[in-house]
Amino acid sequence: MIAKLRAALTNSKDPVRNQQGWGWKIFKAAEPGPNGSVLYVFVMDPTVKGADYGVAKILAEAYPTEIMELCRMYTGAFATAGQSVDEPAARCRGARAHQRPCAREALTPDADTRIRG
Repeated sequence: MIAKLRAALTNSKDPVRNQQGWGWKIFKAAEPGPNGSVLYVFVMDPTVKGADYGVAKILAEAYPTEIMELCRMYTGAFATAGQSVDEPAARCRGARAHQRPCAREALTPDADTRIRG
């Protein structure tokens, strides 16, 4: 799913989507979560004023014939109700980027960190 999102922003003919890709960083928790789940954190800096960052919309624009399957995969990727994120990732829960960053040891860049660039 992350690869599809990266490709959608990178290959888009829409300059706004390309700008979004330049500032969209993806971090992956260093430790597995409950039941082996994986925590990803998206950081958009700088943001593109007025741009829609909805993942489903971005995927629908890029993959109109695949969107039903992609949406099923995307929604299925979320942890189920009642699961919680254990330490150290839990320290990041609810943190706003301008208030305090997530603990450095909790998150590592996911491959190329930025979607573009």
